[in-house]
Amino acid sequence: MRICCGVLTLCAALALAGPRAALAGGAPTKIPGAGPTGALAFHPEYGLFTEDADGSYVLFAPVPGKGRPGVEPYSRRDDRGCLHDKAVNALVLSPDFKWAASGDNGGNVLVWDVLHSLGNPHKREDAKKLGPHGRAVSCLAFSPDGKRLASGGLDDTCRLWDLAGGQALGVCDGIAGGVGAVAFSADGKTLYAAGRNGKLHVLDGATAKETGRVETAAGEALALSPGGAWLAIGTAERKLALVATAGKDRKEIDPGQLVTAVAFSPDGATLAAALKDGSVRLYDTPTAGAAGKLEGGPVAPTALAFSPDAATLASAGDSVCVWSVTLGGK
Repeated sequence: MRICCGVLTLCAALALAGPRAALAGGAPTKIPGAGPTGALAFHPEYGLFTEDADGSYVLFAPVPGKGRPGVEPYSRRDDRGCLHDKAVNALVLSPDFKWAASGDNGGNVLVWDVLHSLGNPHKREDAKKLGPHGRAVSCLAFSPDGKRLASGGLDDTCRLWDLAGGQALGVCDGIAGGVGAVAFSADGKTLYAAGRNGKLHVLDGATAKETGRVETAAGEALALSPGGAWLAIGTAERKLALVATAGKDRKEIDPGQLVTAVAFSPDGATLAAALKDGSVRLYDTPTAGAAGKLEGGPVAPTALAFSPDAATLASAGDSVCVWSVTLGGK
C-alpha cells in the first residue's frame, strides 16, 4: 500500500492579497519512466525527485525550451541511487534544499545529501539512518531551521530527531490509526501530528511532548499547511474538511467523490485535492472557495506536490504527471 506524504516543507511564504484564481495549462505532461510511487519532492534548481519501481531515487530534470508553454518535458538522469529495500511513502527536502529525508514501508527513515546524490551513485551506507518505526513511515517534515526532523508512522507514533547527531529527541505515541501528516509551526516551537482517527496532536517542537489536542475528522488523505495553520482531510464520507489548528474555524467541501491526496501550495494559500478519477480540484484556503480544476492525472493518486514557485503541480500514483498552474489574485 502506498501512503501519501502529507506535507512538503519547500519554501518561504509568498505575499498574497485576496482569494486566488488558478488557471490550468491544459492536459498534464506525463513523466516517462516515473512511478508507480507515493513520494514526490521538487528541487528549485534540479527538478522533481521521485521513486522508481525498483526503489531507486530518480531525478527528472526539466528540459528548457523543449515543451509547450508552462510545462517542459522531463528528461531522466542517468545517476540514481537505490536507498531503500521497501517501497517509499514519504520524501521531503530541507528548507535549504541541501538534504532529503525519505521513509519506507519497513519503518526506516534515511537522510541523504542532495548534491552528493546528483553526482554519484547514492548507496545506502552514504545515508544517515534514523529509527526505525515499528511499521511503515507515512510522513516527514523538517523543522524551519533544518536541524530537526519529524517522522510519523503507522505504528501510531510521531518521532522527533536531532539531525546533527542522529539521536531521538522524543516520541509521542498513542496516535490511534497512525499519523497521516506532520508539520512544524513557522517558529519551530510547535509540532503538529495529524492522526487518521480524527485527532490533531499538538506537540512541543523540541521534545515531541504532547501539549494539546484538536478534534478534526477521520480520513486517510491528510496534509498540514506550511507553518501548520491549516489541516486538510479527505474524509471517508467523500468530503474535504479544512480545519484551523488554532481556534474553531472549520469548513467542509463536497468535491463529489473520494479525495485520495491533498497538498498545500508553498505559501499555504491554495489547497490541491486529488480525486479518485485523477482530477485535481484547487481551493482558496482562507475561504474554501473553488479556484480551479485540473484533468487527466493518474487515477486514485496517492501524492501531490507543488514546485517551490507554485508554478507546477505534480500528481503521483501508477504514473507521475505535472501541470502548469498560475496562482494569482482574482
